[in-house]
Amino acid sequence: MQQTHPYENSHAVWNALSHGVDHLHALRSQVREGRAIHNYAPYTLLRTAIENSAAAVWLLAPSSRPERITRRLRYASTDIKGGEEVKRLIGHEGPRSEAERFAEIRALAAAAGVNEDRAAAPIGFRSIVEAAGEETEFGGQLTRLFWHMGSGIAHGDLWATISVPDAVELAGTPAGMRHLRIEAGMTGLFIMTLAAMTLTTKGWNLYDLRGRGVN
Repeated sequence: MQQTHPYENSHAVWNALSHGVDHLHALRSQVREGRAIHNYAPYTLLRTAIENSAAAVWLLAPSSRPERITRRLRYASTDIKGGEEVKRLIGHEGPRSEAERFAEIRALAAAAGVNEDRAAAPIGFRSIVEAAGEETEFGGQLTRLFWHMGSGIAHGDLWATISVPDAVELAGTPAGMRHLRIEAGMTGLFIMTLAAMTLTTKGWNLYDLRGRGVN
């Protein structure tokens, strides 16, 4: 996509799908070769697979070329924000300032005839995941739920710890307390894996479609 150079859509999509597939392969290796199903780690792997494959679908799904350009520039804006924050943390000054990089985004948007403010507005993965989910049979709300489940486990949130894997309540605990045995929930893992695979397949199919110049 020359109109967004140096932020080619194909590069961003390939990178996103590579990350997603890598995490799915890590899950497969853990289960098949390692013969281990951890209580929590599979959910974080699936969360990353869902997040990245969703990004690929979100970037490529619109039939409108101007909308795909806008989304690519928003995705780049998100990356710029993150990269500049890291630079500040380590005290590094790059060859261009944050303002200069966003000026480039706006200039590309203007040249492509899309809204500059929208193109320069970073977007969160919550919105990306839900929008991408709408392109699959799972729908946006359920796909976002799966992503939240994985995020909750990754953060060690209590709600996720006791509700995402299987939690079996054990007898003999004092009044007002619960004694739980946490086990990996195979049903939840299967459905989340299916969602991640569905998004990944959708992403690759769209990549092939757009690569053939089909609008």
